[in-house]
Amino acid sequence: QYLELSHSSSIIYTDAYYQSYPVALTTKGNRYESAGGVSALSGATCTALLNTIWYTDCLPQIEKADIITAEHSEEQMLSGLRRGKCDIVVTDKILGLTATAAYSDIIMLDFHSTEDTFTVTADHTDLVIVLKAEDTELRDRLNEAISNTGMANNDTLMSRTITSWLQKIANETQATPTQQ
Repeated sequence: QYLELSHSSSIIYTDAYYQSYPVALTTKGNRYESAGGVSALSGATCTALLNTIWYTDCLPQIEKADIITAEHSEEQMLSGLRRGKCDIVVTDKILGLTATAAYSDIIMLDFHSTEDTFTVTADHTDLVIVLKAEDTELRDRLNEAISNTGMANNDTLMSRTITSWLQKIANETQATPTQQ
C-alpha cells in the first residue's frame, strides 16, 4: 500500500518499508535507452497507467513529450512499449523491476539518484502496511523489523522476490497442461 495521507482514526501505518520511485522504461535499441535524466527524454512518445500520478504528474515533466492515451493495464502498457507504440513508459520502480526481469528487451531508467529526476512526494513513493488502529503492538513489531532491515537492502530483497515470483509463475505455467 502506498502511503496515502489518510486521517482516518480507524487505521494506522507502519514506517515505510520500501520507496518505489518513478522510473522510465524503454526498449533496447530505442534512442532513449541511455538517457541520464528526465530532460534527456525530451520529445519522447510516452504513456503510463490510467488514473496514476505517473500519467498525470510525471509525464508532463518530460519536455515536449508526445503523451499518448493512458493504458488500462500493465500488460497493455508493456505490450505497447515492446511493439513500439511508444518510446517511454513511466511507472513505479516495482513494476520496472518486474518488467526488466520478465522481458529481456526492456530497460529501466532510474533517475532517482540524480538531480534530473521526476518530482513526486513521499506519499506517492513510500510503501507502508496499513493496520487497524488498535493494532499498535503489531505496528511496533513491524516497525522494528523494518528498521532492522534498512532501506538500503530493500532493492535487493524486492528484486529477489520478483525473480522468485516470476519463476514460480513460469513453473506453474509449464506444469499446467494446455487444453484443446
